[in-house]
Amino acid sequence: MSGLGSKGWTLGQKLGSGGFGVVYEVWCNATGEFAVAKCAQSYKTVDNLLNEADLMLAFNHVNIIEVYDAVEDEEGQVWLIMEAASTSLRKAIDENGPWPSSQVIRRGIELLSALHAIHNQAIIHRDVHIDNVLVTYWDDDHEPTIKLTDFGISKLLEQDAEGFAFTRIGRQHEVAPELLLSDGYTTHQSDIYQAGLCMYFMLTGTPAISARDGDVRTAVWSGVARRRAEALRTDLGDIIAKMLRRRDDYRYTSAASVIRDLRRIEPFRRLRIRG
Repeated sequence: MSGLGSKGWTLGQKLGSGGFGVVYEVWCNATGEFAVAKCAQSYKTVDNLLNEADLMLAFNHVNIIEVYDAVEDEEGQVWLIMEAASTSLRKAIDENGPWPSSQVIRRGIELLSALHAIHNQAIIHRDVHIDNVLVTYWDDDHEPTIKLTDFGISKLLEQDAEGFAFTRIGRQHEVAPELLLSDGYTTHQSDIYQAGLCMYFMLTGTPAISARDGDVRTAVWSGVARRRAEALRTDLGDIIAKMLRRRDDYRYTSAASVIRDLRRIEPFRRLRIRG
C-alpha cells in the first residue's frame, strides 16, 4: 500500500478495535503530521463507517474529533482519517487519578457542548462512554480538553417516532434506564445520562455502575448511579445526579440546561460541602 488519501498517510501501530472498526496510528511523511485511521472490521461494517464519516463531517466543533478524509485503498478497504488525541478518558483517569471539581466542570462543559451541537442537528450519539471521550495532549499553555469521537452507532431522530430513536444499544453498564425497557428507545436525554456517567468517573476515578453491583438491569433501573452522585454531597454531585435520574424523574432535558447549571458553580474555589 503506497499510502492513504491525497497526503499518503503511512500506517503505524494498531491502537485499538471495536465492534465496527480497527484504529491505527498514521502519519504524513511530507508534513510530519500525526492522525488516526479507522477501517471497517469487515465488508458488513463499511456502511457503518461511511455513515459515521457523513455524520462527523457535518460538524466543525472544537470538542468533536475532526475527520480529515474518507478514502479507499488499493485493496478496496475503506479508511476514515481523523484528528489524533492523546488518550481516552478511561486511560487518563486510570493513569493519573481523578480530576479536581473545577476541571471536571470545565471538561464536563466541553463534553456537553459537543452533545449540544450534535443534538441541534437532531442526531443522537448513543455511545457516550469513557473510551469514546478522548483527551487532548498537555502542553505548556493549555490543559487537556475533551474530544468526542466514534459516531458509529449515532442516529438521526426518526420523524415518525416523535423524537425517539429506537434500537437498544450501548454497553451494559453505560446505558440510560429507558434502554432497558422491552421497547427500548433513546433520546437526547439518553446521551445526557451517559455524559453524567463520564463526569462521575472524572470526579471519582470509579465507574458509577459496574459488575460489582450485581444484575446490570436492576442496578441501572434502581438508580444506583444517581444515589452515588448524590452521596458526594456537593453542588457538582447534585448536577451529575440530575443527569443520572430516570427520565420520568426529571432528568435534564437538554445539554444546554446542564451547561447553565455547571456555569453557576464557581470553578476556582473549593466546592461547598453540605453538612
